Amino acid sequence: LQSYVVHEHLPHFDLWHRAFPQVRFLSTIRHPVDLVGSWNRRRWGERWGVDPLAFIPVPETPFGPVPWFAVEMAERYATSTSLEREIIGVSQLVKMYEDARQALLPKFTENIKFVALEVFVEDPIGELQSIADWLGTEMHHHMHIALAREGVPRPIDLDLRERLVDQFEKEVAKDLFDDLMDLVKSYEQTWIVR
Repeated sequence: LQSYVVHEHLPHFDLWHRAFPQVRFLSTIRHPVDLVGSWNRRRWGERWGVDPLAFIPVPETPFGPVPWFAVEMAERYATSTSLEREIIGVSQLVKMYEDARQALLPKFTENIKFVALEVFVEDPIGELQSIADWLGTEMHHHMHIALAREGVPRPIDLDLRERLVDQFEKEVAKDLFDDLMDLVKSYEQTWIVR
């Protein structure tokens, strides 16, 4: 099986499917708060459009360079703080993914498998077996070595998530925070029950 690691792929599934009718997507999804926290540690809100190592298409808009997934909010994006930009980006992508997921299912349920990172981290063997079954293959007999290297299984740090939520609430505009919390509620109801 040929495999490629790509980002922001699901909103473009139709293009992939037209080019490769048998294409299969293993789509890893992640809790929106954790994703914003990860983006913030990497300072993505400051890098797009200026960092030559940030390989995401960043169209020029009347308000300056904006990542492709935030173009519809270009003016807001341009006038926001770095953290707010990260929340805008995550929120836009999560909404695009959910719209794409809703539009694609059930026609392409055999072509797309979703894996919630939180579920994988806590039960990697169960998730890997599910992926192997979906692909019609078996787990590699040395998978335990890779899992040990990645430090899984492990519990999700819910205290860190709560600290991030507190930080976001204090540092970003209320409407952006509320939008993020709506996405959190939807994500947790759909993918993980905590």
